[in-house]
Amino acid sequence: MELNNDEDNAYFSDSARTDSTAGTEASGRKRRRVLVVDKTDIWRYFNKLDPPKPKHKKGSCNVEIRTSKDVKICGHVINTDGSTGNFWSHLEANHGILRSEKENTSSNPTQAKVDVMFQKQWSKNPKRKRECDEALTEFLIDDMQPLYVLKNEGFINLVKTLDPYYTLPNLWTGRDHQGYIGVTCSFINKEFELQEIMLAYQYMEYPHTSQNIARTIMNLIFEWGLEKKFICITTDNGSNMVAASRLLPNTFRIPCAARTLNLVVNKGLIPVEILIARAKRLINFFMSPKQNERLKAIQTCHLNGTEDFSENHKYLRTIQDMKTRWNSSYLAWERLLKLHHAINILIATMSTESESDTDTKKDLKRLKEIMLSDDEWKLMKQLTKILQPFYDATKLLGGEKYATASFMYYVVATLQIKVIPKEVEVVDLTNDDDAFDDDIEFEDGDDDDVIIMQNTKRKIKIKNPLNCEGKEEEVKRNLYHLLHHYWENPAKEGMISALLDPRVKSLNFVSSLKKEGIISLLRDEYQFVKESEEFATGTTLNSDDLDLLESNNSLLIDMFAESQSAENEINDYLSLQQLSPKTDPYKWWTGNQNRFPILSYLAKKYLSISATSTSSERLFSQAGNTMTAKRTQLKPKFFEKLLFLKKNHKILGNIFPPEIYNEIDQI
Repeated sequence: MELNNDEDNAYFSDSARTDSTAGTEASGRKRRRVLVVDKTDIWRYFNKLDPPKPKHKKGSCNVEIRTSKDVKICGHVINTDGSTGNFWSHLEANHGILRSEKENTSSNPTQAKVDVMFQKQWSKNPKRKRECDEALTEFLIDDMQPLYVLKNEGFINLVKTLDPYYTLPNLWTGRDHQGYIGVTCSFINKEFELQEIMLAYQYMEYPHTSQNIARTIMNLIFEWGLEKKFICITTDNGSNMVAASRLLPNTFRIPCAARTLNLVVNKGLIPVEILIARAKRLINFFMSPKQNERLKAIQTCHLNGTEDFSENHKYLRTIQDMKTRWNSSYLAWERLLKLHHAINILIATMSTESESDTDTKKDLKRLKEIMLSDDEWKLMKQLTKILQPFYDATKLLGGEKYATASFMYYVVATLQIKVIPKEVEVVDLTNDDDAFDDDIEFEDGDDDDVIIMQNTKRKIKIKNPLNCEGKEEEVKRNLYHLLHHYWENPAKEGMISALLDPRVKSLNFVSSLKKEGIISLLRDEYQFVKESEEFATGTTLNSDDLDLLESNNSLLIDMFAESQSAENEINDYLSLQQLSPKTDPYKWWTGNQNRFPILSYLAKKYLSISATSTSSERLFSQAGNTMTAKRTQLKPKFFEKLLFLKKNHKILGNIFPPEIYNEIDQI
């Protein structure tokens, strides 16, 4: 088994296993011959070479290897400090030549025990070796195991216990760890199944300018032969990615919906940034081991059976609120609300214990100082209900096994309805601030607790509770305007995708005027495809359809003529009743390809668009699991190949080229 990287010398390698007669004449049989010889006869199988040091032994294996095509000399060179163990190990592992036991001093070959011989030859069988190598490779790839596991003594002992005669492959790794760009590709195959593959996870040289990014993406497109199939790119909102997208020819960009929703929430929560900071401070208090143990004790001793703590089997922990984590505030607040009752009981318990414990008294004082007010708890509960649909929307649009771009705008329209404020006022959207400008630094003074927003140098006092009056409506108003701001001009390609999704094709979430405009765009696209070379001669019927038409059945001829009429495809499709949200649009189009040949072609094109860059985000997470602190010597090329196999091996079906083992399979 070999996974080779010629450029970087990063590869697994293992000696070739072939059918050998081990220095004897070929018997014509495909079964491997095994000799048991006197252990003093080592130089019968090795040519002596000059050793690098006195008393060392060095030799080149002269055993003939006979294959179905030719005969060659092994030539493997071994150098030792004077012992012959490695020489015999090579002969046994590669050529089936065994040395006799120590108690046998006869120069004649001895007979090995049948069970030992059978186990050794089963382990050394080329097919068996291949199966073990492939299983090991899949273990490394599927579970993202570090390559150094092959050197770990415990793992080696485990393998030897399972199969004492299996030889682990050697490995080499290179150095380097810098910036990378991850590119994934989604498409619909001939069976109308949504597929996603990783194209690259490439090292990017500094600087990461839009020109360099665009050049890298275009090189990948040409490398994979996608220049005529690449229509859309979904990226994060980084300025360099936005600018790079504009440099790509004949394509359009969709901003990552999940990231945009996260941006909407971060900016929308500015009116309650004091509550966010105060809640974060309370959460951090219970992140310490001592306070966490106290909270655990309350849950296990006082609330057993009275609260739902099944999420962590026995008890719940607080969740940190972080800017870079999508839906962070919602998840952190939801957990904190579940722990509210337990925290109240903890305060009461600590009040009793503080009478005899000064340490507890000190902690109790701090907890009371940072405890949220009743109004803040109430507001947090109200805001959590508002944020839940945003959390659900992010999860929904982040899927990778179903269509997402087609109902992205429907989801946004639904969110807008849920946050319509009582009074719609003008909101300043030019401010770049959000409620999570940067990591919050706490400064505990005698008078006030202060947080400093590092990006803008804004100082916010958080000692006193937030005045919660009207904050719920203010947050809803912000969210409403921000949703409108970021999705005011939906991408036409995204809207065509919605029109081609039989679940939302009525487009009842947009005005009649916009709907007519989208239908007009679809007609233009339809006409362009119809006149292209692929459809210029008309759509071809399959053999079964032709047999039916040749039967001169006038009714069947009329039916097929109507279904194959290019002029009526769009009108017929739009006249159909909108399907249930639970319908799989891919299966629907599979069953209607003959009825709508050109529209089904366009559906493959537009229903493969992803609403988010979540697949790339997952790629970076997998990369982080691969490039750990103990694996920083992985070279970029080899690193990329590991991720490529991890991401794509299920689609490829088999990562082991069959031609490598053609000769082995004949044994």
